Amino acid sequence: MKKNEENVEIEVLELSPEDSLIFAEAILNPREPSEVLRRDFELYKKMVTSDQDDIGETNSSSSKKGLWMLKDIVTPNDVVDILNKVLAIDSYAINQLINMRVICNKDLADIPNIQVGKRPEGGYRVGILGILNGVFGKDDTTGFGCICANINKETGLVERFSVLNENDFEDIKNNNTIA
Repeated sequence: MKKNEENVEIEVLELSPEDSLIFAEAILNPREPSEVLRRDFELYKKMVTSDQDDIGETNSSSSKKGLWMLKDIVTPNDVVDILNKVLAIDSYAINQLINMRVICNKDLADIPNIQVGKRPEGGYRVGILGILNGVFGKDDTTGFGCICANINKETGLVERFSVLNENDFEDIKNNNTIA
């Protein structure tokens, strides 16, 4: 690993002359997209251009017809509703995303509302739930955000998402039922 001028770790791939030619050829003359890629692209187009779908609502103040957007004001309950809908659609993918943590820099770790963990070997890591919770803030006494992934203790998988309330934060502080 190398560090750039901002002291952020970066990975540089050095290609042999032969591999450089193969890479350039792939960029200049790409293969035809596979059937799976075509299907996923069509699904993506439907998702971002439909007037309304099961996951979100069209923003009524949007002047662009067909632009898929959330509401002007989004609450933790709105986020939890969407998370539960996509969890029902593809539990595997959502569990992978929720369980994924990526290395982040100190600048991100220093943002007060973002939930970032320290790595045992040094540095920081962040997950999508930590960033989502950063939008709404966190409880000062527990450090937890209000959006919670409810994990099945036997399977280790997310069963549903919920919004924590004041009593839940009290339970966390007292090491009771949640967390």
